[in-house]
Amino acid sequence: MNRWKIAQIIALVATIISVVGIILAIAKIHSGETLICIGMVIGLVSFIFGGFLEVLRRTWNIATIGWNAFSFPMSFIAFLFTAVFAFFAIACIPIIPVRSAYKKYGY
Repeated sequence: MNRWKIAQIIALVATIISVVGIILAIAKIHSGETLICIGMVIGLVSFIFGGFLEVLRRTWNIATIGWNAFSFPMSFIAFLFTAVFAFFAIACIPIIPVRSAYKKYGY
């Protein structure tokens, strides 16, 4: 198995754990937040195996929306806030950037 397929398997497991954690958190079950954190850590591990540049590219594209939405003084804060939010959202559902990186670079 090459590293892209390993990254996809790890990202799929992380996505399933994160989605189950989100469902449990919405249902106000306290173990939901723990599952979300575990899924995010496993997602970060999958980014190490493949797709980290794709994550940075997607985070940058989402963060530029925050940059363009506000005027000059607030644009820096909006850019940072949007970048952190986008990175954590992508880390919570890691199969999307890892799969697109596999399609782009993995063959």
